[in-house]
Amino acid sequence: MNSFTRTITSVGMTEALVYKGNTYVKRYEKDDSGYHGLDKSWEYETDLPDDVVEALEDGDQLVIMDALE
Repeated sequence: MNSFTRTITSVGMTEALVYKGNTYVKRYEKDDSGYHGLDKSWEYETDLPDDVVEALEDGDQLVIMDALE
């Protein structure tokens, strides 16, 4: 089953995507202006379909659910 989780802590957050048996992780660190990524963004994951990447970048839960089907 494909899945996406976001874990938020006081110092940042982690996003984890399990898609077709592969796991992708993005880490973000809190800073003075909000947060910044410690890893390349989802758009650089060239083996993911465009609709999945767009859904993750959009951040809307229902859009992500549809893209993970």
